[in-house]
Amino acid sequence: MTTLSRIAFMKPTEVSEVEPRRMRAASLPERFDVAPPRPVASGAIQPFADGRQNSRLDAALSDPFAVTWSPRFVTPLRPDSRPHSVLQHRDALLVQAPVWQLFGLDGRPRRAGKSGSSPLVISAEERSFLWVNGDGCLLAAPLDTGRTRWSLGLHLADGARYSFVGVRGRRVVVVGGEVAGNPEAEEPHPTSLALEVFELPDPIDASDEGILRNASSPGALETPCTGDVFAAMDDARIVIAWRDHVLTTGYDLAIKQFVAGTFEPRAVSLGEFGRTYLIVRTADGPRLWMVNDEGEQVFDARLPEDASDTLVPPIVTGDHRVFVVTDTRIVAFSPMGNYLWEFVPPHGRPRAVATAEGWLLVAVDDAIGVLDAEGRAASFFRLPGEVFRTAPVVTPAGEVIAATERSLVCIGPTFEAVDRTIVR
Repeated sequence: MTTLSRIAFMKPTEVSEVEPRRMRAASLPERFDVAPPRPVASGAIQPFADGRQNSRLDAALSDPFAVTWSPRFVTPLRPDSRPHSVLQHRDALLVQAPVWQLFGLDGRPRRAGKSGSSPLVISAEERSFLWVNGDGCLLAAPLDTGRTRWSLGLHLADGARYSFVGVRGRRVVVVGGEVAGNPEAEEPHPTSLALEVFELPDPIDASDEGILRNASSPGALETPCTGDVFAAMDDARIVIAWRDHVLTTGYDLAIKQFVAGTFEPRAVSLGEFGRTYLIVRTADGPRLWMVNDEGEQVFDARLPEDASDTLVPPIVTGDHRVFVVTDTRIVAFSPMGNYLWEFVPPHGRPRAVATAEGWLLVAVDDAIGVLDAEGRAASFFRLPGEVFRTAPVVTPAGEVIAATERSLVCIGPTFEAVDRTIVR
């Protein structure tokens, strides 16, 4: 039995004992109709494209070899930035790192600030970016200035690590895991998790001290847990995975699915039609699972050993191919989990996203290139002397942006190209 506590402001806590259903094999065959395209530039580009975590961009790359690519700008980053990802919305670029850095779309710096205990995420509706600071408060800062506009206290406060912040319209979802003992210890272990959902008002009402006063919320859903906590969300559901459990709720915190097994999750992403993709550690080694909207396991695919350490969610294209990115390779699977091919670069760690038309756009070492459906690799831009540290993103204007160890780089097409350079 698992204890679920629903905590709402000024209401008694609702505590229930729930028996999660054991995960079982799918009983019906899957259909894989091509996912309908989403509107181009339907929202901000987030760390893994959006809250689904599946690294699928809305923008198309078209044919990257029909043109020659050249730098639009190469802007220096702060020393020892260790960038994690590049976020983009309209005229703003945000480099996620221990110290975040905000730029205009022309590469000019706007502001920098200390990151907290969560990823950063962009709210297109608010034209702001959000994150949880070290005190356990959700903060928002406008993309034009980067100055904190408002803050909101969270249920777990400062004794937690917040693994996920997601935005859908004016809804904000925060998932955190409370840490036992000293949170600065080398390997702290969460002992409970909390899911919170907020509806941001329009207009925002903040006090003189910057405290948000008029957000609404169904409360927080809390449950004991062990191990790391992972989450993703789409238009209708929030999926949370922790050791031996996968919980699916609605935005009203009502339970949709709750399944259990014997596994340790490492990453989660969402596809269409209620599908959930998980990278897990098991007694048989690292595996890729796909779970359908009934909470049933559709496939269980073997992964290379270094997938045990990846924290990159599975990439899922519009035609339901799945890619797992590790420190050394990219492994491709069919919609039903059959091994297709793998790309092993001779140097560097690959970082990738999927474009709207199904290219796998990859940055590795000093090059940016693509992988096609058969795994053929070709680069279309190199920046000698640099090492790319983030996956590339494609803006609605067709420019490609990524961060190296030292620079924020934007490239764009200039004229027709005549040849290709093979990456591997």
